[in-house]
Amino acid sequence: MTPQNQANLPADFDLTQLGNVPLDSRHSRTLQLASSSCGGPPMWRNRKLVEARLAVALAQISNRLAILSLDLHDDIRLHLLMRVPVACLPDPGGPLQIAPVAELGIVYPSNAVTEPQPGYSFVSLLNPLPALYPNISSPATGQRICLGTTLVGIRLYEILFMVYRALTLQTVQFDAMDSAGIMNPTAADWFQRHPEKIPLTTASFVQLGQPAAGRTGILPDSGTMSAAHGGS
Repeated sequence: MTPQNQANLPADFDLTQLGNVPLDSRHSRTLQLASSSCGGPPMWRNRKLVEARLAVALAQISNRLAILSLDLHDDIRLHLLMRVPVACLPDPGGPLQIAPVAELGIVYPSNAVTEPQPGYSFVSLLNPLPALYPNISSPATGQRICLGTTLVGIRLYEILFMVYRALTLQTVQFDAMDSAGIMNPTAADWFQRHPEKIPLTTASFVQLGQPAAGRTGILPDSGTMSAAHGGS
């Protein structure tokens, strides 16, 4: 978020006003380009335009998202970077590594508006590889992020919040008998043995009043992972 974006927000701003955020030129171009190829039946087109507008506004104000591409031709397809700590264990005998940015691919189909969808069907963690999470599948199966048993009618911006909470381990479950299950038993075992690592951060997704961080608003100065303190 740039100082100008921040100054344009009212002092009592909250996320119920997200749809009223004036877009800056960069985010406005992103939305206009996607809207120009928005297809499908009228109700689905309208829903996609609303979802896209809210997601783009969230990217602008949050200082956490950089939208790489947004496609509204059929399904909603969103390719983005999220500034969030990502747990990795490249060496099973080594320390936990923390990557500073997640590259994500999100697909939101039209039937998700009215029909229950598996919680793992929306989001893939494209990078870094391999991540260490109980609710993320292996790289061989696309590192699908499970956000719950089933989801229906969920909003795109809500998915972004859920992904953030999942990656920061602000929400996590280890019980294989739970209806949501676990997708990586090795990760579940590791974090059960290292509960001091949970959560990776307590920072909220939106932190109004924080300064911008670089050209994209989310990229760190270095792409290298840092070792989290503690044992293996």
